[in-house]
Amino acid sequence: MNVNAYIKCNVCGCVTRVKVQAGWLREHPIAIYCGECNILIEGTVFQDPDEGQIGLQFKNATRVSYGEEADYFVESSGEFITFKMVSEDDPRAMLSSVMTPFIRNAHDDKNEIYRHNFMALLKMKEDEWRTIRRVFELWSNHSSELYLKQELKRNLIKLQEGDLLWQEKGLHTLFNRVGKFMKYDEGKLDEIITSMKKLPYKEVKELLKFLNSKEYLVNCKRRIYEITNQYIDKFQYMMPAYKELLKEVEVDYSNFGITTTSFEMLKDFYISCYELLGDMVPILNGLNNILLRKRYNESTDAKIKYEDLLYKPNSLKVKKYIPEEGFSKLVSINFNERMRNAIGHYDYKIEGKSQKILYTRNTNHTEHEEYEDEIYLLEFTIDCLKLYQSVVYMEEIIYLLETADYSGSGEKISYLKKKIYPNDPCPCGSGMKYKKCCDKLIDKYCNYIEVMGGIDNAI
Repeated sequence: MNVNAYIKCNVCGCVTRVKVQAGWLREHPIAIYCGECNILIEGTVFQDPDEGQIGLQFKNATRVSYGEEADYFVESSGEFITFKMVSEDDPRAMLSSVMTPFIRNAHDDKNEIYRHNFMALLKMKEDEWRTIRRVFELWSNHSSELYLKQELKRNLIKLQEGDLLWQEKGLHTLFNRVGKFMKYDEGKLDEIITSMKKLPYKEVKELLKFLNSKEYLVNCKRRIYEITNQYIDKFQYMMPAYKELLKEVEVDYSNFGITTTSFEMLKDFYISCYELLGDMVPILNGLNNILLRKRYNESTDAKIKYEDLLYKPNSLKVKKYIPEEGFSKLVSINFNERMRNAIGHYDYKIEGKSQKILYTRNTNHTEHEEYEDEIYLLEFTIDCLKLYQSVVYMEEIIYLLETADYSGSGEKISYLKKKIYPNDPCPCGSGMKYKKCCDKLIDKYCNYIEVMGGIDNAI
């Protein structure tokens, strides 16, 4: 089902025909730019799938009579990428009537995974996130351990008496109720764990001792939880881009875009992820040093000692990130320093119709400003998701470091896992049996429940 809404810009009077694709969601945001004056027009789509009804509200534009002559045409979907805005007489406006976003994605084998993860995140946000967030707040604020244990148990976390790592394990269990949906690469976690197993005990112990100085790891975790709160607020804006990540095919950014978000909605989230990941580079460098150079502080840079890197500004830390090395390659952080600086200095320009962000002005101070770099909004949204995915992998690494269980020989790190059987309840919290839920999906991390040291992840 599709609904055509004609809206008139409150600034220039330009009329746009907005074609809204019905979908799974009862409500989703809409963000488009006027094709004439380039102002942002925001709104909300309300749907009742059972009754087949769609309602729309807009800011900066007014609904006008159906069939009024339109200047521009744009698709809108809460679940899928869409044709970008074109003139009403463009052939793509006609093509959209027979090739809707839903039809273009109808035969995608990742649809089941996507819908499962999307709806599970929405349900988690509605039903659980407030209680999960307050657990993170209690821990971050150094509140009473009694209250923290109480809230963990309310979230179905079982704690073993006398376990000194109950906080780390409980927090990680809750974090994975959110973070697991970003781990779409089924082999990445196994690679991280396998690489951790290869590290010698003595050097890991020295690295942990150093990283725990001045509460460095604690502060990293605190910021991870804060950014996760931002992600929960914004993930629905980014879900069409998440679908493209799952498809793992090249996106035609010139013709297709996203109508659930804008650059202004996401830029602060981008900066938050970028800065945190930059601050956590020493963790990766230390692990890479152990893996490749035998000692955690065996720096590849003679000018800067590894111990000094922890207290250097993020701009320098990012420069010391070596993407080709061991753990850096696994986490795959995309540090676009020019984009980060452009956002920080408001050095960008938005072309709404093409959904193109121009950034990094030249410095010749001519009358006509020129920008050296460009990125499409959909591409930027995918970058935001990739940065948060890297945050999720860093939380996993921190957790593995904190809760490493050393073998009797004292040489290697080992981790314990417990198999989930087909008829067990699925860990994602859907209420279904595992064999009918996540067993066939790409989120293979659901295959295990962590029981290290006696904690049972009873989601």
